[in-house]
Amino acid sequence: MEDTESNISDEDNQLPRAEVLPLIISQLQHYGLNSIAAVVAEESNTPYAFDPSPQLAELCYQGKVGRDNDDAEEIVPADLTEEISDEESTEAEESSWADAKGQAPTTPPNLAVWFSTQHREACRTAVFSADGKYLATGSEDTTMKVLDVSRIKAAFRDGAQEKPVIRTLYDHMAPVNDVHFHPNGTVLASCSHDQTIKLFDIQMPNVKRSFRYLQDANVVRSIHFHPSGDYIAAGTDHEAVRIFDVHSLKCFSAAASKESHTGAINKIRYAPSGKFFATAGDDGSIKMWDTVSGQCVKTISQAHSGRPVTSVRFTRSGRYLLSCGLDSVGKLWDMHTGNAVQEFVGASQKDVYTTNTFNYNEDYVLGTDEKDWAIVMWDSRTGALLKKTPAHMAPLRCIAASPVENTFVTCSDDYRAKFWGER
Repeated sequence: MEDTESNISDEDNQLPRAEVLPLIISQLQHYGLNSIAAVVAEESNTPYAFDPSPQLAELCYQGKVGRDNDDAEEIVPADLTEEISDEESTEAEESSWADAKGQAPTTPPNLAVWFSTQHREACRTAVFSADGKYLATGSEDTTMKVLDVSRIKAAFRDGAQEKPVIRTLYDHMAPVNDVHFHPNGTVLASCSHDQTIKLFDIQMPNVKRSFRYLQDANVVRSIHFHPSGDYIAAGTDHEAVRIFDVHSLKCFSAAASKESHTGAINKIRYAPSGKFFATAGDDGSIKMWDTVSGQCVKTISQAHSGRPVTSVRFTRSGRYLLSCGLDSVGKLWDMHTGNAVQEFVGASQKDVYTTNTFNYNEDYVLGTDEKDWAIVMWDSRTGALLKKTPAHMAPLRCIAASPVENTFVTCSDDYRAKFWGER
C-alpha cells in the first residue's frame, strides 16, 4: 500500500506526457534540430505545430538550481536585508575559510605541461566548457582555437597522434579579449576590441565564421553566459553593464547613474544561481548586481587599494567572490558581509591585467607573477603560498581551470597557451 501511495505521489509531481512531448519538440526546434523534432513528433503521434521555444531548458534549469541550492548558502546582500544579528555574524565568521586559519597548508600537486599550442600573437584568454570536455583560447591575432581535452590526455599519456586543436575560428577584426562556452557546450562566444560579441557553432566540422554577432559601440572586454544560456552579460569600455538577449539580439543597458562604475568594466561574471552577477572595474571597485532588476545591490569600493580590479569569480556556493587587482593581492570576499575573509600575497601583479581562479575542487587558488612569469599556487583556505612554477617566456594574461579535474591552462604574451596537469 505504501509503494502504491509513493508511486501516485511521484506521478503527481511530474508533467503529463501530453505536456512534456510538445516541450521536447519545441526545445529541439529552438536548438535548430528541426529534423529530429519532426521524428519525435511523428513517432509519438504529437502534432508538429509548435513554435521554437526554450521553455523546457528553462524548466530544467529551474529544477537544477533548486536541487543544487538545497544545501548551499544563499547570497543575501547585506544592504537588502535586515541588519545582521550577532548570531548570524558569528556563523559567517565560522565559515570554512575562517575555520582554516592556522591549519597546516595542503600539499600542492607536482605540475607538468601536457600540451602547448601557439598563436601568431599574444594569447590573452582561455575557458573550459562546463563539462570539461573542451577548451578554447583567444589571441591578439584575432583568432580562437578550440581543443578537445580527451585528445590532449591521449597525446600526453599514450603518445596518440591525433591533434587536440579541433577548430580554429576567424571572424574578429581586432584582438580577442574574452571567450565563454554556452551552458550546452556547443556554442562558443567571444568578444573583441572590434566592439563585437560573436557566437560560433563548434558542432559544425568546418566552422570558421560566427553564425550570430552582437554589436556594441565600445571595446568589449569581458562576457559571460547566464546559466540558462539565454543572455550574455558584457563589460565594455563604457561604465554601464550590457545584457544581450541571445535570441532576439536586443541589448539591455541601464543609463549611467551613481551606481555605475566610473570607468571600464574589466571582468563580468554570473553567480552559479544566475540571480546575481559581479563586475570588476578599472575604477578600483567591485559591484554586485541583481539580475532581474539590474540594480546594484553591493559595492566594494577601493577593493584593491584603489588600483584597477582585473578579475572576479564566484565560488560554487555563490557565497564568496575571488578577485585580483593591480595591488598584487588576491582577495576572497564574503558577499554576505562585503568583507575580505582571506588574502593571497606573494605574487607581483602591478601592470599586467591578469586573473586568479580556483582549481576544480576549490582547494587551491591559482594566479600569476609578472616578475618571473610563473604560476603561483595558494592554499585557498589558509592563504599560504604553496609553490611557484616557471611557466612562460613572457607575462601571463590568463589562467583558467577545468571544472571537473585538477588541470588548467595558462595564456601568455609569448604567444602560447599551455595545458597543465599532474605528473
